[in-house]
This record gives sequence, C-alpha cells and structure tokens, in this order.
Amino acid sequence: MTPTPPPCPLASPNPDPRPRRSFLTKAVALVSAGLAFLIPSTLAVLYTLTPLFRKKSAGSESEAFRFVGKTGGLTPGGPPQLFQVFGSKQDGWTTYSRVALGSVLVQLNPEGEVTCFNARCPHLGCTIGYQASREEYYCPCHAGSFKLNGDRQNHVPPRNMDRLDAEIRNGNELWVKFQNYRNGAEEQIPV
Repeated sequence: MTPTPPPCPLASPNPDPRPRRSFLTKAVALVSAGLAFLIPSTLAVLYTLTPLFRKKSAGSESEAFRFVGKTGGLTPGGPPQLFQVFGSKQDGWTTYSRVALGSVLVQLNPEGEVTCFNARCPHLGCTIGYQASREEYYCPCHAGSFKLNGDRQNHVPPRNMDRLDAEIRNGNELWVKFQNYRNGAEEQIPV
C-alpha cells in the first residue's frame, strides 16, 4: 500500500473566491481612478498650451484685403488721406473683434490710381502724417520725412515707407491689403 500524501495546508476543498474578486475590484478601481485623473489632466494641459502651437490660418488676416472706408474725401491729384484699419486680433485664447490695427495714408494720382502706405514710421512706429505746406509725409517723433512716393528724405528712418496694395471696389470703397512691418529694420519684415 502506498501511503496517502498529507493534505496541502494552502488548498482547501472549498476555495474562497473573495481574494480573487477583491484583487479584480481593486485593479478596476485603480485603472478607473487613473483614467479619471489622466484624461482631464491631459485636456487641461492641451488647452493651456494651444496658443503656443496655434498657427495663423493661411490667407486669412495678413493676406486678405480689408475694407477701410469710402473714397469720398479722395480726389485725383489731391492730398493724401489717413484711414484707420480695423480687424480682429487674437491674443492667446481671446479673439477681439473690431480692433484698430493701424492706419494707412492713401492718395489718388491724377489718373485715379491708388497709392497706399502704412502710416507707421519704419523708424520707431510713430504715426506719419501729411504736411500740406511742404507736400511731404512727416514723422513728428524724430523728424523723419518722406516724399509723396514714400522715399525717405533723410537718414532717420532706416527704409522708405511701407507700400501696401490697395484697390477701389464698387466705385467708392477703399480696400487695403494691410500689413505691419518690424520697426528699425532696413528691410521689410512682417510682424
């Protein structure tokens, strides 16, 4: 006769399923808690960093023509007129609508063609005005002066005035392709 092995102290005839269920319950609770923390945290980080990685939509703001006003004050061969340029501006998460982006100086030549310059001085960004007594553009901040064709007349500004594309639509609407450029640079660098 062969002796019967002694019963294993760990094995029981009716194993208790609670330890296994308890482990599964704890594992599901741990995974659920991790997801409940990880998903909102990831979304919060992405929302916070979005403005850093957002690209300007191509062709929207800097490449589009903007309506700046009616041409009623412009006469062929007459003095230039100053027009304010308005548009939307994005700052981080906030978009501001109808914000003053700058201004332009517009003149019609005797043939009725439009000449348009950004009214921001390329030296330090002061607003350029028209001096009728001297028939020139003049920056009051540092005595920069420009001919009516936009060429600088002294060496205060680092470059000529910034010429912009402009056109008249519907007979009396002035549309400008507005762009600001970096101050103090000899070449036009869009900002």
